[in-house]
Amino acid sequence: MRTLRSCGFPVCMMERGMDNILTARMKQVLENEKLGQAFIDAMPEKPTLSKSGLYYTILAEGDASKKATRMDLVSVNYKGSLIDGTVFDQSRHPVEFPVAAVVPGFSEGVQLVGVGGKVRLYIPGKLGYGENPPPGCGILPGSMLVFDVEIVGVRSGY
Repeated sequence: MRTLRSCGFPVCMMERGMDNILTARMKQVLENEKLGQAFIDAMPEKPTLSKSGLYYTILAEGDASKKATRMDLVSVNYKGSLIDGTVFDQSRHPVEFPVAAVVPGFSEGVQLVGVGGKVRLYIPGKLGYGENPPPGCGILPGSMLVFDVEIVGVRSGY
């Protein structure tokens, strides 16, 4: 049996332990993906489904001539929550960021409405934080995220 010199643990025991951790994490991801889909399926009015798998409901169109693209900076007010309603993040004032610098589902969602528009995004894990959400944020791997977003402004390029 091989051992690691620095700690003396048998390598096969460490590999087996990592396999167990990865298996448990994948089970958690799959379970959270199922919960997210069940949440959508239980909605009386189904949101729109994009080709990428993003679910959304447009609450207000806004100015269609002032929509963001992936190359723009967007200023938004937002509230992010889990499907159980737990709020994990919320802007207190408009926040500006490059559209391409956020999780794919959020990036896609802010391009759906123009300035003054509002959209509710239902972001599946694969378009959100996936298997690796930020530590300490309360988001579990594979979790669907719900964002209410208001587009306050769009600036070209960054």
